[in-house]
Amino acid sequence: MSNYYHDIEEPKPPKPGETKRLLIIAFSLTVALPIGIVSTAISLRGLGIKTEVESMEAAIKNVKTELIEKNDCADGVQGYYEFQKEENKTIKDQIVVCTNNFSKSTDDYPALLKHEMTHIMHACLGTTINSPDEIRELRKELKRKRESSYRNIHGLYAEKNHFMEVEARWMELQDYKYVNNELGKHCVRGWRSFQ
Repeated sequence: MSNYYHDIEEPKPPKPGETKRLLIIAFSLTVALPIGIVSTAISLRGLGIKTEVESMEAAIKNVKTELIEKNDCADGVQGYYEFQKEENKTIKDQIVVCTNNFSKSTDDYPALLKHEMTHIMHACLGTTINSPDEIRELRKELKRKRESSYRNIHGLYAEKNHFMEVEARWMELQDYKYVNNELGKHCVRGWRSFQ
């Protein structure tokens, strides 16, 4: 009877310094791999936000609304939509981003655009986007998801503007493609689809 274990080599002890080298490699991979993954995720998220912002800015420009920046807005005002029409002629149709109170790179610029795009829709329609009953449902959802935002409406706006503000704040929570499509549906001034 032959013993086949004789053909297997006995494990050899590592050469001097090899254990230390292997430990350094293992440690480096343990540290570098998670950093690489996080870095890649941040880069991809940044690309997504850039695409989102570019798409919304294009949709805004496509409906002939200007997008401007001002650095002299009243304290606390991050941005606003301004619309003025006289004798069937548009005098002002612009979203203002208040750079003295808001940073496009560190604050939630996509949410600001979605909010102001909703007010563009209000100007196009001359009223709210949804019926009062539908807005009451949106209000419930907004209250559930961002209660502090909902509560601010009552302290900052006249009651006649509450429904429009609920719609704008609810729209901040929606996907940018949805907001772009709604803008196109309600403001057909030269509209084409932006995704």
